[in-house]
Amino acid sequence: MRIAWAIPCKFLEVHDGLGTMVGAGANHYAVAEFPTTLSVWVGVQVQGHRSEVGVDHSLVLQPLGPDMEPCAPPLDMRFRFPEERTPNEPAGWEVGALIPTLIQFSAEEEGTYTMQLSVDDKTTTVPLYVRGGDPRA
Repeated sequence: MRIAWAIPCKFLEVHDGLGTMVGAGANHYAVAEFPTTLSVWVGVQVQGHRSEVGVDHSLVLQPLGPDMEPCAPPLDMRFRFPEERTPNEPAGWEVGALIPTLIQFSAEEEGTYTMQLSVDDKTTTVPLYVRGGDPRA
């Protein structure tokens, strides 16, 4: 099981395994003042071998502050791939799921915040830059 990709965005919805993202790649945020609470959507594509279906897996998102310390509680989601194959799944193809996540954290100061994503024992990160100033700029 692995995270194939993770994309921050302004909004995400998933229907029948297909996602619609608005503002995909939104990784710079301007805020009027500090501290502030940010809500960030992250689309997470998880892939796995057919042998990994039918059992529970854990996806954890941990927001980290500029000091790389947690700045909010982690979001821990359990998920399971269905055991049945889809009609169009080629033999040997990895199973996958697009998981929409929404996480909130407090930004206390300007700097690079990090979304640390872990699935089972694999981890990746997504940086987010938060600055003060005119949010329209």
